[in-house]
Amino acid sequence: MNANTQAIAVEPLRRFCTAAFEQVGAPAADAALVADTLVEADLRGVHSHGVWWVKSYTERLRRGGTNPRPRLTVMRETPALVLLDADGALGQVASVRAMQLAIEKAKQSGVGVAAVHNSNHFGAAAYYAQMAAQQNQIGFATTDAEPTMAPWGGAGKLVVGNNPLAYAIPVDDDFTLVLDMAQSVVAWGKIFLAAQRREKIPPTWALNADGEPTEDPHEAMTGVLLPVGGYKGYGLALVMQVLSSMLSGSTFGPTMPPMADPTIPQGHGHFFLALDIAHFIPLEEFRHSMAQVVAEQRAVPLAKGVDRIYLPGEIEHLKRQERLKNGIPLEAYVVDALRQVGEELGIDTSAL
Repeated sequence: MNANTQAIAVEPLRRFCTAAFEQVGAPAADAALVADTLVEADLRGVHSHGVWWVKSYTERLRRGGTNPRPRLTVMRETPALVLLDADGALGQVASVRAMQLAIEKAKQSGVGVAAVHNSNHFGAAAYYAQMAAQQNQIGFATTDAEPTMAPWGGAGKLVVGNNPLAYAIPVDDDFTLVLDMAQSVVAWGKIFLAAQRREKIPPTWALNADGEPTEDPHEAMTGVLLPVGGYKGYGLALVMQVLSSMLSGSTFGPTMPPMADPTIPQGHGHFFLALDIAHFIPLEEFRHSMAQVVAEQRAVPLAKGVDRIYLPGEIEHLKRQERLKNGIPLEAYVVDALRQVGEELGIDTSAL
């Protein structure tokens, strides 16, 4: 923690966020679910998808951009797949339901696939992939996003979202291997955080409006994000767009309304996959193989200056354990935004 952060206890923070969403019309269960996804992101250190979204979400719920009481309906269904109409729901509400359906189908068929149409921002992709891992399945989640990237080699018109992907693979009762990544060098939220902190960013993160590398986060937000791995990251972003948007018949690229306008639904699409391990191989055999994989990674000699090898998701796992005990360190501007929401909605902010 630094001078610009303060530790907030987990449960009071969760209760505050839940109350905020209830106050703007969300049913209690939906409000608690969305609050949980945001707090879990902060617990894992993924602050770009944490409780700083409460202000934006509540504004969109109040002003019509998001439907607080949607009717989720099944548009198409087979024994192994389902397409869900979210009715303009909070993305988390539609996504949890979709992944639940994918998990149940995987228990029966070995594989379950769910796509979502007509949704909104769904937060951290890892949350949904981990739902499957908790049921001894391999989970996958992806979503489309507002266009923040140009095709590889381009520096002008934004046509591709920084469409994230997440895999979650159960290792043992305590640890899940989680790969959660956006397709740019960093997520847009990290550039926003740098702007709030008045920090420079590396010139490899983004181009400014003139197509030049920049260290100024404000300039970066008027330009384009750079894909991780160059053309490879761009290719991944485009494929994730196909899975989440084209398969579900959702908006994509320049046709997606901006999050900044809280009165207009964005029409996001999402895609989820669950693979039931026991349909492929006995679960104990799979866990034995995973233990061997982990041991092999640990046995590799360390490079100079490295004190240990972390598996995907392990740093976040360790942060979560520590923060459950000691609270979540939140930036001052995030706490101020939450307090503002509390004052506007008449919610007790004494825990913040």
